[in-house]
Amino acid sequence: PPGSREIAYTLKTSLLRPSFFRKRQALKTVHVVRYALDSQVLPLITETVHVAEIARRNVQGIFGRKFDGAFSPVLSGKTADGQPLSGHSHSFFLPTDEDGDMRLDHLTIFSSKGFDAGRELVALDSFQKMHAPKTGAEIRLLLVGTGGMTIGSQIPIVSRSSKWRSVTPFIPVRHYKTRGQKKDTCSYEAFPEVVLREELLKRGFPQPVSILTLPRCDLWDHEKKVISRNSRNLSWLQFRRERFAGNGKKGQHPGGGFEIEFDQPVQGPVALGYGCHYGLGLFAPA
Repeated sequence: PPGSREIAYTLKTSLLRPSFFRKRQALKTVHVVRYALDSQVLPLITETVHVAEIARRNVQGIFGRKFDGAFSPVLSGKTADGQPLSGHSHSFFLPTDEDGDMRLDHLTIFSSKGFDAGRELVALDSFQKMHAPKTGAEIRLLLVGTGGMTIGSQIPIVSRSSKWRSVTPFIPVRHYKTRGQKKDTCSYEAFPEVVLREELLKRGFPQPVSILTLPRCDLWDHEKKVISRNSRNLSWLQFRRERFAGNGKKGQHPGGGFEIEFDQPVQGPVALGYGCHYGLGLFAPA
């Protein structure tokens, strides 16, 4: 091309050897898969549980199509014959609003068991689009990272903190008992906090130092580290609080938001109560 010239170089053959590949590092288990969401109109944070259900359905469909109708218990939360798995080692689908504009902009899929690199990660890597609830608008997904438990410092809901605040309402998984040997002695208003403490104990979290009730949802801008102005009028009752599919047990109480403080940092995600694998009962570092 005009303005260029050829120059011959002589290099030692040792410089062409890939010395930086001498030591092969063992592949670590992937527990976290992270996406950024993009659309002309992103779904509202109040549709969190519905967006999570759509994401799960799409990932399951991709897995089945790629692997001749095979079934993944980690991605579905069920056995091959449709029985729900016990415990919480299967996938959490957690849509989040991380700039405080009331619209979901990220999706984090987490499993304490980890994802199989041969098939489950292949399906998650192919998850590139889905449709929004209500409007049906296309949502594009950009895979921005995968990692183990230590990736939490980069992702708010998977980080470590001693204080956590609700970002979606906590819904009790059982009913308020007014009679019998196991009847609840607390008031109906205090009932969600009692069930929240029960859930923390069952999931292996330490005894909380304090639990405060939050009257509304405070949207947090994680980049600017301030509470968004959009928080002023966002009530917990505005959130969709029930799944469209599935027969998960759910109490009659509408639930609410809380701030939990522990005497030591705990590892996220902190997602508790009904619909916790679909973004309900989700907490973020305060």
